[in-house]
Amino acid sequence: IMAAKSPVAIKAAKRCLNYGMNVDLPSALSYEIKTWAALFSTEDQKEGMKAFLEKRKPVYQGR
Repeated sequence: IMAAKSPVAIKAAKRCLNYGMNVDLPSALSYEIKTWAALFSTEDQKEGMKAFLEKRKPVYQGR
């Protein structure tokens, strides 16, 4: 279910899809890599990892 995922990650995925539809493959992959790396600085990423380690469902805040 998409609604249970991080809003920040979903928004980033949509941006990657929209961008990737209009450029060549190497450019799209480069954009995806940069976007994916940027997600590692979000609070949602930290919450997701913490929840995984604590074996519980994450509570994302969209930050």
